Amino acid sequence: MSAISIVIATGMKGYEISNNATEQTQLIRNTLERISREIRSADEVTWNGTTLVINPGSSQITYTISSSQLLYTKSGSSVSLLGPDDGITVTNMTAAVSANADAPTKTLLVKVTLNMTDLSGNDISMNISASPRKNLIN
Repeated sequence: MSAISIVIATGMKGYEISNNATEQTQLIRNTLERISREIRSADEVTWNGTTLVINPGSSQITYTISSSQLLYTKSGSSVSLLGPDDGITVTNMTAAVSANADAPTKTLLVKVTLNMTDLSGNDISMNISASPRKNLIN
């Protein structure tokens, strides 16, 4: 009987670890999809080396890393999208913003990479690229 309980306990632990990893991955994907969606609806996107600034024409949106968290700020209010409370330590964010050669003030493409560490200490790097749709219209 005790052998069966060990097998069940081990199986449940494996299920829990797998479930946590799946939840973390989905949270990261949702966050990157949100960034991508906001870039697509933006008039202007800039990267200053630490902060991604998205200007959709109304209130400015920023993404930055602080205290191992990815912070989202809009209209002066900040919220953590990813961080230690989610079992994720955000270690770095980079972005590359390409401008239109004919109209240098118009953003053509934005590539964002997030580097993180999960609960198990595994390094994760995920990226997205998006183009502001408003700037593709001549």
